[in-house]
Amino acid sequence: MEEYITNNKYIVKYQRKKEELGANLQAKLNSNKYVIKYWSWIMKFFPSTTLLVSIAFMDPGNFSTSITAASSFQYKLLFGIIVANFFAVIIQSLSCKLGVVTGLDLAQNCKKNLPKWMNVVLFLAAEISIVATDIAEVVGTSFALKILFNIPLVWGSVITVFDTLLVLLFYSRDSRNMNQIKCFEIFVSLFVIATVICFIYQLSTIHVPSQKVLWDGFVPHFKLFANKDYIYQFISIIGATVMESAIFLETSCVTFKVQNYDYLKTGQMQERPSFSAVKAILKNSVLELVIVLFFVASFINCSILIVAGSAIYNTPEAEDASIVTLYNVMCASISKGAGTVFALSILFCGFSSSFITTMCSEIITTGFLDLKIRPWLTRLITRVVAVTPVIVIAALVGENGMTAVLNLSQVILSLLLPLVSAPLIYFTSCKKYMCVLKDNSDEKGSVILGKVDEGSNSVEGNDELLNNNELKVTEVIEVNEEPLEKASGFSRVYYNNGWILLIVSGAIWFIISGLNIYMVTQSMNKESLGF
Repeated sequence: MEEYITNNKYIVKYQRKKEELGANLQAKLNSNKYVIKYWSWIMKFFPSTTLLVSIAFMDPGNFSTSITAASSFQYKLLFGIIVANFFAVIIQSLSCKLGVVTGLDLAQNCKKNLPKWMNVVLFLAAEISIVATDIAEVVGTSFALKILFNIPLVWGSVITVFDTLLVLLFYSRDSRNMNQIKCFEIFVSLFVIATVICFIYQLSTIHVPSQKVLWDGFVPHFKLFANKDYIYQFISIIGATVMESAIFLETSCVTFKVQNYDYLKTGQMQERPSFSAVKAILKNSVLELVIVLFFVASFINCSILIVAGSAIYNTPEAEDASIVTLYNVMCASISKGAGTVFALSILFCGFSSSFITTMCSEIITTGFLDLKIRPWLTRLITRVVAVTPVIVIAALVGENGMTAVLNLSQVILSLLLPLVSAPLIYFTSCKKYMCVLKDNSDEKGSVILGKVDEGSNSVEGNDELLNNNELKVTEVIEVNEEPLEKASGFSRVYYNNGWILLIVSGAIWFIISGLNIYMVTQSMNKESLGF
């Protein structure tokens, strides 16, 4: 065979050509070493994953709820935005921890560890939340398209059916190419950066009546909690900020990080994160998350309310405040450019939110149902379900009806939040799920992750790893009823919630649930929340 290859001039010619191309490519790489150096730095340190997740906290639903809140209470619900972002930081930190330690997203953890009937309930709740999120994105994007390009709301809604399908050309959840995933994250993050720039410009153009009145908005006004409308807006802000889609997305995104860490270290894709991967990624990911959410998401959400409160509070337009109303007021009172920048910020948020909802839809479907159906089909079905009522309302009622639907979608998200966040708090609080086994004899060695039966002090649930050659540790330790201390050189490391985090996360869950119950009971009175 070798003699045939040597004597075949075509094969020899091809091999020489291949070597020449390889040499030329290497020369180009060497000549651009600074570009490669800085690109590698961007790929490693740019917080694209966190910026990607932060999009869920600044979608068109946030615009609508903040505008409605500002039209009624001016700056007084800035306190609500800060509270909602604090809730979001805690919930997202738990999501990050669950994904890093278990190597599975929330949907996969539910599928693996919860009863079938509970998975059905959680799947339905998650899908409804995706539809509600989609409704907000469809309405917001339709408003932006109408403002910028004078496209009717009905046709704008139809256009949004197809925009997210473009994401699937660049993103695949099963992709192992971290450069491809990172490039996609950076691309979407550019929309976030563009939105921040838009609001910096808008804040520079508005007139705040009084600094004291503005800062007073960050202080709680407990007397207003007796006002049903205030409670409704407060809950809407929480629903628009602490979103189910962000929980699923965070748990999924961080799994790529730990998988990539172990792959670069061992050259193999491992099913379970190693202790070194968890140690290297968890703290940095949580810190990155806290910084981005407080300094990016909080800034944008507060900016929306401040801009709206300065422009339309105590004006005739405040009664039927909407995204289009605020645009018209900004064009009239500030400048046409300010209004256009505001519309662009909505469009950026609408498109970027559609991108992440596309990802979440696939995460939920594959995680809960383990269905291997085509992602574009799943996404198309979800988006059509969301678009249909919006098109009907746009045709029959128009702008005011769409604004009411947009606000209602955020309340629905808040109502579903306790149901979706409950398993997250449960998993991260249990030692049997948040346990990693570390090889003390080799700090850089491989590690297995499993449930620890505290009664027998043994490791269970890892039988499927016994024949997995990718995990070197399974050649050393036997999974049996033998006490863990007798296993050669291994110790357990727990990452379950401490008492403080458990109390705080539990309190957040009860506060949101209590506000939801209060809002529902109040809405049953004679006054309607209405459209």
